Amino acid sequence: MKDLLQFFMFLIIAYKTMGADEVIYARVGDNVELNSQQLPQNFYVRWFLHKDNGPELASINYLGRNSIDSGDIWSGRLSLSPNILTIKNIQNENFGTFVCRVSDNSNTHILKTFILIKVKVSMNEAQTLIPGDDLSLNCDVETQRRPKIHWVNPTGTGSIPSLVRKKAKSQDNGEWTCVVIDNGEQNMFRFSVSVVDFSSTSKPLYTSTNLPLTVPFVISPNNFMKEILSKIERVEKLSREEDRGTYNCSITFKNGFILSRTVLVEVLQIIPSPGTELISGHHLNLSCSTGGPLDTNVMVKWFPPMTSSLANTELTSGHLIIQKVSTEDSGRWRCELWMEPGLEQNRSTLTSAAIMLKIEPVLTVLMLVTICGVAVILILLLILAFILYRRRQRKMRQLRHRLCQCKK
Repeated sequence: MKDLLQFFMFLIIAYKTMGADEVIYARVGDNVELNSQQLPQNFYVRWFLHKDNGPELASINYLGRNSIDSGDIWSGRLSLSPNILTIKNIQNENFGTFVCRVSDNSNTHILKTFILIKVKVSMNEAQTLIPGDDLSLNCDVETQRRPKIHWVNPTGTGSIPSLVRKKAKSQDNGEWTCVVIDNGEQNMFRFSVSVVDFSSTSKPLYTSTNLPLTVPFVISPNNFMKEILSKIERVEKLSREEDRGTYNCSITFKNGFILSRTVLVEVLQIIPSPGTELISGHHLNLSCSTGGPLDTNVMVKWFPPMTSSLANTELTSGHLIIQKVSTEDSGRWRCELWMEPGLEQNRSTLTSAAIMLKIEPVLTVLMLVTICGVAVILILLLILAFILYRRRQRKMRQLRHRLCQCKK
């Protein structure tokens, strides 16, 4: 009863697949899988080239026995599982018709035909284009069938004919997709087009007065960048307040096209008022800014010295006021600019600046030494004055004594 049920199931499969050709589109170098679908329990599978009983490529049965053509054309590129024949790195001579014959112990068999059609995707110009160059893309199939063919550009919009002829733009850089539609089945073949452009975005570039100023103008693709790297200048020095502003890099190509990119540079700076050296108890203002208003998604965060009483305080204002500084506030104060995270993004640090504060106590050792030194000098001056005064008195007494003797 079980064998009879399997027999009828096999007949149903044979009825559904009989005369159904499967069309597969592929490019040279692709890997292709030919799937014979469901198999009976006691199966015998044979794969032929061109037609049934043509040159045999491979065979396999339910007992585990299998054989694969090892000729020069197929050497190392055929692999077999019970219902799938895989062709690796397919070449020009491998396109054509493949027939799969599936049979069981009753010698009932089904045939499934695979038509493997070559797709050729090409670009007439060099691999790297300059905006303004001619861009020609062609997507062709080697078959008498009439599939519908169109291109989809890198932005994913538009249905462009199989032959593309236009002037290259920066927006054309990326993956183009050739879409082949046959009998409702859609096949997609991607093709990379490289158009020279600046790879950096137009987002502001943040640095600080503690960091070098580096304004990179990076061009993609990288191999093209190497050719003109020596002709592109990069500004590299310690950042200053006056370095804030807009930087523009323009490249003029031989075809007359001008490629330009603008970068806004923001320099973060900490300004202490009245200065970085203070006496304990004095008032201090710290300002951390780029000289203008920050974007709404950019925030400031302060990091005082670990000894400061503000070390464990969340300080997120660009202006920090300390009414009375103490010696504990001495040390390195750091200010960071953070980008608030968006959806599924982590918070990122844009740049940071730092200064060193030196807070002296009200009476320092130096001040004590100075006071003591002044006191000693005053005492010595007093002693010297006293000595001179006593000498003067003695001289006056001696002079009076002599005058008295003369009168007698």
